[in-house]
Amino acid sequence: TSITLTRGIVSGFLEKQGKLRWYKSDCLLSAGNSGGTTINAKFELVGIPTETLHDPDTMESLSYIRPVQLIPAEWLKRIKEEAK
Repeated sequence: TSITLTRGIVSGFLEKQGKLRWYKSDCLLSAGNSGGTTINAKFELVGIPTETLHDPDTMESLSYIRPVQLIPAEWLKRIKEEAK
């Protein structure tokens, strides 16, 4: 097992129908990292990386992270059980 650590700053939020759907971040999200883990400085799970959009003009990237509160309850239960 290998762990990759990158750092990023939450740079915005994407809402749909008045509800938070994604965090926007400048963190490096490489191919294959979708579905991984996003943690805060307290090592708490805060989200799941989902995709990165690249601007071909500026060569900048913006990563999208699904907030943990949108993870289905049954998935969180399974994660907790697996961690024991």
